[in-house]
Amino acid sequence: MNCLKEKNLKNKVSSHSVKPINSSLSIENIEKNIKEIKREFEHNPRDEYTIIKCADRFNKLNHSELALKILKRTYNLKNHSLDFHRLCGDTMFNLNDLDSAIKEYEIYLNKNDKNPLLLNRMGNIYEMKYDNTFDKKYLQTAIQYFVSAFNLDNNRMYLKNLVICLGKIGDTKTHRELFKKLLFCNPTAEDLWDYSCSNFRFGDFEESLKYIDYRFMKENPIYYPKITKPLWNLAEDISYKTLLVHCEQGFGDTFMFCRFLNKVKDKAKKVIFVTQKSTYKLIRNSFPEIEIYPDDIDLTTLDFDFHIPLMSLMKLWNFENNTLEGYLKVDDSDVAEFKNKFLDNNKLNIGISYYGTENKAFKYRNIDIKEFKPLKNLKNVQLYSFQYGDKLKDEFKIQEKEMGIINLSEHFNDFYDTAVAVSAMDLIVTTDNVLLNLAGALGKKTYALMNAYSEYRWYKLSGEDIGWYKSVKPFVADEMNGWEDVFKKVVTNIGE
Repeated sequence: MNCLKEKNLKNKVSSHSVKPINSSLSIENIEKNIKEIKREFEHNPRDEYTIIKCADRFNKLNHSELALKILKRTYNLKNHSLDFHRLCGDTMFNLNDLDSAIKEYEIYLNKNDKNPLLLNRMGNIYEMKYDNTFDKKYLQTAIQYFVSAFNLDNNRMYLKNLVICLGKIGDTKTHRELFKKLLFCNPTAEDLWDYSCSNFRFGDFEESLKYIDYRFMKENPIYYPKITKPLWNLAEDISYKTLLVHCEQGFGDTFMFCRFLNKVKDKAKKVIFVTQKSTYKLIRNSFPEIEIYPDDIDLTTLDFDFHIPLMSLMKLWNFENNTLEGYLKVDDSDVAEFKNKFLDNNKLNIGISYYGTENKAFKYRNIDIKEFKPLKNLKNVQLYSFQYGDKLKDEFKIQEKEMGIINLSEHFNDFYDTAVAVSAMDLIVTTDNVLLNLAGALGKKTYALMNAYSEYRWYKLSGEDIGWYKSVKPFVADEMNGWEDVFKKVVTNIGE
């Protein structure tokens, strides 16, 4: 049993440290190893022990394509051991041939279903198939495998995988119960950060904020610069001190969390905020009482007493009165000029954004542009795309042109320019990306297109506002990627 007793949790959490990742072999050493493995295999190509040993070594060198060549040459030999089929499954899994991996693992499990590691791997595969298709039958199968693995071995990894899948399938009660159990099973920093996110999703802010700092202790931590000055603990009196607040994570995070600057400026003699260079002009225009710098500045040139990451300021906030609008500002004259130059003011001008990330883990936040056709078909409406940079692929350009959508990205040099364009629109309709946060922080009327499973920060997805922003109304899909009904509701609301 790996689970800790509850009384030991506090010490375990506070002493947690992340193990360093081993450095990889050099190219020369890898090539040398490959040659050695090939010689060993050719010396005895029909011996299963040699086959398994050589293929396993290829897999460990991240050359599963070479492992596959060995296994294919010997697959038709009779009476293979279970380890041979397990290794075939590992190789297929590494090559992302999930269906072939399942077949090989099933051969093993039909003879030995008491291997928790392999049961967990099967759960991983079916979860991946769900993430690729959003077909719930795969998620249900994944849950069954994770349950079987955990019943054989109370390992935190199996429990964590089960918890995540229960969240995805919508079993909130069991998801939250088992997540609390995970706290007493040797939790990693990643587990504790995910626990924080889960509690935030369900509106338990007090519990969430206890673990929010684990975002900097994960195996792949949130980036934050090394600063020699002391970290402000939010309790120490800084009324005669200067506080440096530094941005973290993405642009959307800056727009969402910069609201807390107005809260902290009343606690310190002076507040300095360092933000991303492309947000600098907009933030400076919005917070005239705060000293703003772009993040390419040398921090050692700034005079301050304490520092704190931007998101940590949430700990000061009263979430019962969190909904805000219009704390980001642009000049009215700039908005008027943009309208006169670039918009058809005889139509209802709607700004849209449909794509925000290449990350497979968050692809549910992207929407096929074709789903926006019901908006395009509305009378006296003009759609304007806010896709830009690497978020504006060549295929998107073609589709936008075919649909008569006008792309505005050529007019954006930074987020101040984008904010001016957002302010000039009559309405923004967007998926969960930076435009949603920018529009909400500007107080622009916005329809948020949210998938059935959404990112943890959106704790309120019903009613007339989205919790963080009073001007943003959520429209949530009943099923993953069930956008047809969502756009019907959007069209109805636009008509009203």
